[in-house]
Amino acid sequence: MRTSVFFTALALAAAAAGPVFAQAPPPRPTPNPQMRQQFDTMRRQMDQIHSQERAQMLGALAPAHRQLLATIAGELATSTTPDYSGAAARLDAALSPSEKQTILNASQSARDKMGSAMQSMRQQMSQNGGPPPGPGGPMMMGPPPGGTPDARRTPSAGELLLRTAMGGGRMAIRIRDSMQP
Repeated sequence: MRTSVFFTALALAAAAAGPVFAQAPPPRPTPNPQMRQQFDTMRRQMDQIHSQERAQMLGALAPAHRQLLATIAGELATSTTPDYSGAAARLDAALSPSEKQTILNASQSARDKMGSAMQSMRQQMSQNGGPPPGPGGPMMMGPPPGGTPDARRTPSAGELLLRTAMGGGRMAIRIRDSMQP
């Protein structure tokens, strides 16, 4: 008797909850073909800008400094507790003033080109009925979380070179986070 009451109660509970579980979330909107093409074009543009930045930075290095970068990158890659700040400091100490300036200029140029390309894409998307530009859009460019652009310190040439040599992306975030004062 107890068993049948238990199963009856369980069946009633499942029947009452059934419609709740049956409702699926609405499908996520997919970009139309024109927007997809814009995203693909933007990705190719960003890849090209990163390649140019990397070539300019590596081209600025004397052969001995290029070898030092390779050694430091290898040490970081194989270390169980990598010291990104120390590695960047070693690079900064070794680089000549002209190498540092070329690295800083290449990085600033790449940032300017990427910002311009993203602004252009936002305008195109807005004209084509995509997300509105500004806060809330998927490509919001504005002050970083927690402050204004001026609140962040400028990375050194060694930090930028290390970030570029290590592939950027998540590694760049880890490098940046480990170098915060």
